[in-house]
Amino acid sequence: MRIAVSGCGITGTAVAYFLAASGHEVVVFEQSRICGPVGAGLLLQPSGQAVLQEMGLLSDLEAKSQRLEGMQAIRRVGTNLWKSLVRLQYQWLEPNCYALGVHRGTLFELLLEACLEAGAKVITNARVESVIAVNAAAGNGKIRVQFSKDHPDEPFGEFDFLIAADGSKSLLRQSCQIHSKSIEYDYAALWATGPCDFQSNELFQVVDGTQRLVGLLPIGDGKTSYFWGFRASEYEKLTGVDFAEWRKDAIQFCPESESLLSRFENWEQFTFARYRHVSLKIPYTENVIFLGDAAHATSPHLGQGVNLGLEDAICFAKEVDKLENFPNACRSFFYNRKRKLRYYQQLTRLLSPFFQSDGRLKGVLRDVFLPWLPRLPVVRREMLRTLCGTKNGWFA
Repeated sequence: MRIAVSGCGITGTAVAYFLAASGHEVVVFEQSRICGPVGAGLLLQPSGQAVLQEMGLLSDLEAKSQRLEGMQAIRRVGTNLWKSLVRLQYQWLEPNCYALGVHRGTLFELLLEACLEAGAKVITNARVESVIAVNAAAGNGKIRVQFSKDHPDEPFGEFDFLIAADGSKSLLRQSCQIHSKSIEYDYAALWATGPCDFQSNELFQVVDGTQRLVGLLPIGDGKTSYFWGFRASEYEKLTGVDFAEWRKDAIQFCPESESLLSRFENWEQFTFARYRHVSLKIPYTENVIFLGDAAHATSPHLGQGVNLGLEDAICFAKEVDKLENFPNACRSFFYNRKRKLRYYQQLTRLLSPFFQSDGRLKGVLRDVFLPWLPRLPVVRREMLRTLCGTKNGWFA
């Protein structure tokens, strides 16, 4: 089959690899002029690692990332007083279980190289806005892609179907008139990456109520990704503050970040990221399927976004190979994935306000109950399965 993919990100390159490796002709369209490494750190959970293992890329990625044995969060209870909030170790679930902290650009470069080597073609500066059926009356099922006005009208020919992996702000959701729900969270984060003297084998987070959240994610080679959570509407107010004054306050709040933050001199060195929730009642039409953040974007509080996107890629590609029919592949994919995706989306929406929101009572309840939950063996196991990305539903 001849397949179009909109979006040359993590999910787009992964699904293009699997389909091209199976012998399909795959063309990936990317809106940016250059396909380059972007973003900050991410957590590759065991579920995502399994996909990279299938691609033969896991060992290469491990050499360029940081093995993480767990995560811990502490809360501020006074000027210089801190108290443990929660700590989880992957080995409590299985002896050789761990996560990988890695820069998004590092993972992307590996996936892009694999995608191209498998035979997929990448077209840059091409933002797909819609698809049109070719000879719809004849019922041949072929489509053509249409681009934004600033893209030259080039004849890329007909495709059997299109995979929309164009992110949480997908244009194709609207043009395909698919039933969707998209909500922007009130909170966001500033991200920066650099060398850090504080090196840990865990994701480290500091919270103060539900209004301040700071994290340090080791990503290998002595580097760490730093994130500062805050209310999105206060972005202009925050960046209007003298950077040196903010940095002083940020270091006081999280002293472990001092060596990293001391290397930055202005706000332009940080990346602003606002959280978004996206859900689709049915993630496909007669000739388009939505994967990754285009179908189920969540806040990053469970660290599952990239992992779910990678799983989407391999699961859908296997359905295409098995059924050799787009509508049937979509139905089977949706049936097999819906419980897991619904679980992670619902849980993320439930938990996010307990870490970033205006709900002070939620912060109190979190501080009271969360430290006790891992002490219960059954609860601890389910928490770790959720973190690892191996839960397939609320009761699976």
